[in-house]
Amino acid sequence: MLRFLLLFIPILTIQTFALAQDEQQIIGKWTNEDHSQIVQVVKKNNVYIGKLVSINVENAHMLLDAENEDDTKKSRRLLGAEVWTGFSYVPESKSWKYGEIYNYKTGNIYNGKITVEGNELKLTGHYGFFFFLAKTQKWLRVTE
Repeated sequence: MLRFLLLFIPILTIQTFALAQDEQQIIGKWTNEDHSQIVQVVKKNNVYIGKLVSINVENAHMLLDAENEDDTKKSRRLLGAEVWTGFSYVPESKSWKYGEIYNYKTGNIYNGKITVEGNELKLTGHYGFFFFLAKTQKWLRVTE
């Protein structure tokens, strides 16, 4: 029995470490395909969120969230705003699900899913139950 435990504990530790590595690969900065935005993903309160940290426009630091449906947020600055919220890691599918994607250009919020393969992140959003109308964007890891 002791031999079994001595063999089993390292295997369990290695599996736990591998799962944690998979889950953590989303953390970091990501840029969209035209390099006009950078979102930084962090873990906050056991879920993953993405904050808008760069917008490639003049006076980006002055832009307000004018299209937001929530009147209390219309005067907040876009830089630093959480645009991806509430994503939870699902080990079976190696993806982050159950989150929301905020499009600051339109003020719309979409249900989201994220997958990461190497230095590529795929962000898929759909409105309500309209899965067949889902749209996927490719984002690339920012290496500094």
